[in-house]
Amino acid sequence: MIQRIQTVLLFLASALCVAFLFFPTWLVSNPDMGEGDAIKVVASPMGVSVERSAMSLTNAFTAEKLPFTANTFLLLQFGLTCVTAVLLLVTIFLYNNRALQIKLGYGALLALMLINFLMVPIRTWLQEMGGDPMIAPDMYQSLPQWGLAAPFLALILTWFAVKRIQHDEKLVKGMDRIR
Repeated sequence: MIQRIQTVLLFLASALCVAFLFFPTWLVSNPDMGEGDAIKVVASPMGVSVERSAMSLTNAFTAEKLPFTANTFLLLQFGLTCVTAVLLLVTIFLYNNRALQIKLGYGALLALMLINFLMVPIRTWLQEMGGDPMIAPDMYQSLPQWGLAAPFLALILTWFAVKRIQHDEKLVKGMDRIR
């Protein structure tokens, strides 16, 4: 039924997946790249924002927005996040078929783990874009942002939802045995 606790958990996990697309996930800031210029890179699954400033009067500041197709791993993360959000929503309405709901829940768990693991090559790519950290190591920053928690929280919520669905399945099988 729709009013079960796992429905709420799956909906919240799906909402976190959608929100993750818009949250900033990583920040690379290099205020000194060696020739008086600085760079700031902010990433989210929807794209990467690159801001450069140079010690020049003619072109002191430039900002460019790279789409999610700029990197294969970013494209994979975007696609997996969209598919997972839809998969979690579809799983909600399969309450009559708990075995299929469990299988789709495990599929969503696998996809959420992949989304989390894809941050490693994306972070490496962003750090390469940020320049050499050895020029000014005390000012170079490569920091995770608060949006990075969304797929991890969605993973936890989905795991709890799958456990609740399994509990319901066990309860129904136990009731069938008593009859």
